[in-house]
Amino acid sequence: IVVVSAIYIIANIIKVVELIIGFIILSVGVLSIIWTLLAKYSLSPKSKLRIFTNNFLACSIAVVAFSTIRLIGNFVSIPWLILVEYFFTFATFFFFLLASYYILNIGKEFGFERESKKTRRILKSKKESLK
Repeated sequence: IVVVSAIYIIANIIKVVELIIGFIILSVGVLSIIWTLLAKYSLSPKSKLRIFTNNFLACSIAVVAFSTIRLIGNFVSIPWLILVEYFFTFATFFFFLLASYYILNIGKEFGFERESKKTRRILKSKKESLK
């Protein structure tokens, strides 16, 4: 509520809501990149989680770049800027696709699917035995 109120008060004073919100979004995005880098370097090199973190980092960078281009596009009229936006949108989805693939491989490697099926069977048999 305080953040929304502050944005409302600042917007009434400055009258540039898009610029304010854009800079807030960019600062949160940069913070996300910083935390992802800290997380990446806390993981062991060549681990699957570090590879997954690299993809997450690439997604974060692409989203921050898209937001920056979008913010610039609100104030400058450059016809080809939309192509840059499309590129960063594609890059984001591409890295999300890679991250999804790595999640699938991690799940197969550690057998989460098999364990959940086994757990379901055990719970079902316990439930039937209680009846």
